[in-house]
Amino acid sequence: MALIFIEGFDVYSTPMTELYPGKWNNGSISGFAGLTTGRLGVNKCLSLTHSDYVDKTLNNIGPIIVGLALKFSSSPAGETFLEFYEGGITNFTVQLNTSRKIEVTNSAGSIVGTSTLALSVGVWYYIEVKATIGNTGSVEVRVDSNTEINVTSIDIMNSSNAYVDNMRLLGNTASLYIDDLYLLDTTGSINNDFLGDSRVDPFFPSADNTVQWLPSSGVTNYTNVDDATPNGDTDYVYSSTPGDIDLYDFGNMPIGTGDVFGVQVVANARKMDAGTRNLKIKVKSGATTQTSGTLNLSTTYANHIAMFEDSDGAGTVWDKTLVDAAQIGIEVV
Repeated sequence: MALIFIEGFDVYSTPMTELYPGKWNNGSISGFAGLTTGRLGVNKCLSLTHSDYVDKTLNNIGPIIVGLALKFSSSPAGETFLEFYEGGITNFTVQLNTSRKIEVTNSAGSIVGTSTLALSVGVWYYIEVKATIGNTGSVEVRVDSNTEINVTSIDIMNSSNAYVDNMRLLGNTASLYIDDLYLLDTTGSINNDFLGDSRVDPFFPSADNTVQWLPSSGVTNYTNVDDATPNGDTDYVYSSTPGDIDLYDFGNMPIGTGDVFGVQVVANARKMDAGTRNLKIKVKSGATTQTSGTLNLSTTYANHIAMFEDSDGAGTVWDKTLVDAAQIGIEVV
């Protein structure tokens, strides 16, 4: 797998307790992190002011590529907006200086690269960062697909481990807005390099397709799991029978959307009794059903994520037609 995680910040309320557990770190929301209208005038984006941050634990990734849309409300005071760690110590940072240029710092905090471009206040940019972790590592930063920083033979490894295990998005004295984030490594045959300006859209169940779970209320299952923001035990579907499957149709992609790099399915779930209970996430495209690994449930609601980079598990790339016709679902294990 190369595409690991995507985030549009579209399914949260304020305060954003729904960010965790499962998608972002427990207790990682600091300060007054909030939400506002997204960069395309629809959905939402993350709003961070000075001393705000959110953390994402990573599974020892190196090399790593991150893309995100970024806008700031006024000239910054020279502060970091993206930071990578290993073992709690900084590997490298990406920051804005007082001239609104992007800078990269190494593990010692020294500036090792500066963009020629000065970003404008109030304008959305798509920032992409690719890093190879090492004592002679490298970092490339692109702005709207144009390379602005490309530094090599720099020390961005703070231990003997050539990877990062945490990513932090940070606020600034100028309000920062972040949207449409992707995260990948460089493995696999697809999604293993810069994706370019990308969009993350949320979709929710819109009709029942295959129904074997039970609804907490009413006669349709999808209406109990179609909430834009998880609502716990207000409404839900449930089953204790291993092998029971629910599959749901969902809304169509926006017209004009280009390449589709992956479908990420999130199930907000918990078990309702003692003992072991697991879940699998499923995507059905045509005659092919793909299934995630086994996801262990606790008695507390958590976000469980599965990424499906292709439509059939055999390399057939998603497109709008395939996504619009697909179903998403869950299985009791």
